[in-house]
Amino acid sequence: MSAQIAPPAENPARLVPRPRFRADIEGLRAVAVLLVVLYHAGVPGFGGGYIGVDVFFVLSGYLITWLLVHEAEETGTVDLVRFYARRARRLLPAVAVVLVATVAVGALVLAPFEQRDLAKSALATAAYLSNVFFARRATDYLGAAAEDNPLLHTWSLSVEEQFYVVWPVFVLFAFGALGWQRRAGRRPSRRRLVGWMAAVAVVSFAASVYLTGVRQPWAFFLSPLRAWEFAAGALGMLVAGGGAAGSRRLNPGRVGAAEGVLGWVGLAAIVAVGALYRADTLFPGWAAAVPVAATVLALRAGTARTETALARALAWRPLQELGRLSYSWYLWHWPVLVFGAALGLAETLPARLALVALSLGLAEASYRLVEDPVRHHPALAGRVRAGRSLALAVALTALGVGLSAAWWQAAEAWAQRPDQVRFTEAWADLAAVYGDECHADFYATAAEGCSYGVVDADTTVVLFGDSHAAQWFPAIERVAMARGWRLVSLTKSACPAVDVETFNPGLGRIYDECTMWREAAFEEISRLRPYLVVASSSSAYLLPSYEDRTPVRAWDTAWRGGAARAFQHLAGAADHVVYLEDSPRPNFDVTGCLARAAWQPWSGGAACQFQAKNLERDRAAQVEKEAASAGGVGYVAWADELCSGEPCETVRGSRPLYRDGDHLAASFVADLTPVVARRIDEAIR
Repeated sequence: MSAQIAPPAENPARLVPRPRFRADIEGLRAVAVLLVVLYHAGVPGFGGGYIGVDVFFVLSGYLITWLLVHEAEETGTVDLVRFYARRARRLLPAVAVVLVATVAVGALVLAPFEQRDLAKSALATAAYLSNVFFARRATDYLGAAAEDNPLLHTWSLSVEEQFYVVWPVFVLFAFGALGWQRRAGRRPSRRRLVGWMAAVAVVSFAASVYLTGVRQPWAFFLSPLRAWEFAAGALGMLVAGGGAAGSRRLNPGRVGAAEGVLGWVGLAAIVAVGALYRADTLFPGWAAAVPVAATVLALRAGTARTETALARALAWRPLQELGRLSYSWYLWHWPVLVFGAALGLAETLPARLALVALSLGLAEASYRLVEDPVRHHPALAGRVRAGRSLALAVALTALGVGLSAAWWQAAEAWAQRPDQVRFTEAWADLAAVYGDECHADFYATAAEGCSYGVVDADTTVVLFGDSHAAQWFPAIERVAMARGWRLVSLTKSACPAVDVETFNPGLGRIYDECTMWREAAFEEISRLRPYLVVASSSSAYLLPSYEDRTPVRAWDTAWRGGAARAFQHLAGAADHVVYLEDSPRPNFDVTGCLARAAWQPWSGGAACQFQAKNLERDRAAQVEKEAASAGGVGYVAWADELCSGEPCETVRGSRPLYRDGDHLAASFVADLTPVVARRIDEAIR
């Protein structure tokens, strides 16, 4: 398949010259992958290293558009079959090796119910849809944490693969190089191509900015919302500078002093935002424009006919070696870090750096043994053998899909084995408010409570707060039934009863929906005039402008003030208010740890215990207790009941006490009903 075009009418001297190796681009690849790897390894000073992915997207837009325009203008045709064959040989074998390795290690290290979840993401990866999978998973509050998934990083590969499928056809259409356009008398035009690229950039960027504010995971993971970054790279290649024709900018040309300086500015900006951006930076949106523009500046400065200082810096041998391995290293580093953490080998920075070094060694091996040999194999390379490369792509895709689907089915069966079924059930052991869709999700702003217990009773009690309030529902409901109360449940994911503004990592921004929902909940509670409000909150919230930026006492002050305001609202609406202290926090997946220990005792999962002392929780409990005392609110502490010794227990009998890293299992809470009833009565008195 090829797209024929008439030979261009322009002066042959203006044709795009044959692309040359650009050492500066290889150096930029190295910078990008270093930023990502050091960020994932938790190295201080690289809090914004995730922008390395954006650098890769711009490079792809620049290079692929360059290759397509060059081929069309030089030969009068673009052989799409050959293009897709080259991309398949370049990308898919290495991904297949990492996918198979991840499946093998996951089957050894992870518990069956964890394998089941990983198999789903492996299937999405094999089908080039992992970005869609993780976009949906990002706001699944009850699902496995995405950051614990060894295939999370493949979202960007799916974006790239989707880009490679769509972009060539779009470029040929916008350039006017498709057969039907030629037959209609339309001549290829770089100016028209620039116009289309600019339109894509503007529309996609505007949508990214909007959705970053309201549905950040969509803006972060989905290809159409990242298209502007590829288009920016294409425009960096196409738009003329310094009086030269746009097509001459691809390869050696003249770069003015100003453009050379801007190249250094671009490189410095890439490094600076990699250091200055944080996990709570609202991203992508406007914030992504800085690294994208900086990458374009650095790329344009590298088009000089004579070697510039910037080009010499980026051609530094270590950078060239890392650039050569950048794709393989990106593929390997995240699974190695995640599996290392699962085995307890990533607790310290030196340990994580050792894992990073191991991943680099694996990258070198896979590059030499798989990536480079397949890419240049004489049986696959060349115009007449392009069909073989596409057949290889189909075979590798089928292998990945088949292997992942088979693993999923096997994990489902393993999860029901006698030594695993109690852990599988514990992981799904949730309060009824979740199944009833009564627990508000991330985007809900209306406080629409559900009624339980004796729904037509004269006495009403309210359960209010976040998921750490919802975890007490099984016991509160039993108390309500026994005492003839109507129970109204008002709970929302990641939204504390304490009246503070929070930052939501899943949404990547300040959690405005929580603030609106809490205000609506206060109004609903005032309308209900309940006999009793039982409230609770997690103690692990990020507070904008406080966390990691000012001393601990500033966080304490904000949380104390929020607790006082909440207690004032509630005390003014109800006869009694009782606040339940946050349950002891293991801060590791208890059920997963116990299941791994039963599945593979050598995996390091046997020590599934934790210390009651938790600075984060103790800090919150202290200020909540002070605010409760000042506001006439009853306060219930759980240390003696849930952690009577050191270390804290995580199993009673054969039953896990926690379903994950901080939520109690519903069946365990139901067993605590007499204790909960007594503690609430004591707090009221």
